[in-house]
Amino acid sequence: VTYGDNVKAKFGAGADLRIYHSGTHSYVDDAGAGDLRLRGSAGVYLGKYTGESMVDALADGAVTLYHNNAAKLATASTGVNVTGALDVTADINIGGELNFNATGTNYVDFAGGTFLIRNPNSSPGYETSFSATKDAGVSIFYNGAEKLATTSGGVTVTGTVTATSYAGNGSQLTGVQPFPTGTVMVFYQTA
Repeated sequence: VTYGDNVKAKFGAGADLRIYHSGTHSYVDDAGAGDLRLRGSAGVYLGKYTGESMVDALADGAVTLYHNNAAKLATASTGVNVTGALDVTADINIGGELNFNATGTNYVDFAGGTFLIRNPNSSPGYETSFSATKDAGVSIFYNGAEKLATTSGGVTVTGTVTATSYAGNGSQLTGVQPFPTGTVMVFYQTA
């Protein structure tokens, strides 16, 4: 049976399923109240008439999306596998670990103004643990309070610095209060 352009092959009591060619595009229309369901015993495949893959949906297996016949996104029993870059324009919520498994150097590139690592706190909201501002400073926080910050002149520490060792003579330290006259310091080594 051959149908001309815009002649619809209709199926169903209400002609709910229609297959036709408009002269420019080919259509499979579900005009009824239900869904259009494509089913296969081993899988469902969508592709270009020349054989290029677009979507592979395997029964009890992966669903793979292709770009120009190259697999880019595939579901797996453990989650989703992405081949290539992943550009996201909204929030990403990660419920598990974020692992970098590439050999060599791994990067987190951020093109915006300030990059934050935050943790949920007891009240609704978040407290900052780490902050890095483009062309400016980096800050590290403890319980939401800034404790270490880089500046154009060096590093600012808020609180006590505890070290297990020290190198240098300290002659360039500023803002250090001298001990009062008559103070005796005793150093001893334990066994």
